[in-house]
Amino acid sequence: MTARTIEELEQIRRECKSMVTKRAAASGGAVLVPVPGADVLADVGILMQLLPAINGKFGLSEKQLEGLDAETKSMVYGFITSIGSKLIG
Repeated sequence: MTARTIEELEQIRRECKSMVTKRAAASGGAVLVPVPGADVLADVGILMQLLPAINGKFGLSEKQLEGLDAETKSMVYGFITSIGSKLIG
């Protein structure tokens, strides 16, 4: 779904924030597992599901990106690269 109005964009933002909050609670619970590295593995698994879900909500799936014009596609890829490196860092 691509937001066409500010209200739709705000609704998507609220949905994504709710998804992040739920996943953060799950991540916090993983810290309680007394196995070294279990929390890191849980975080990676959560992010691997969460990021594509958020991208899809904002219309940034691979299929949707293919339909963008070259200038917009370049701008989106630059943004993704910037955010991705910050997440990894």
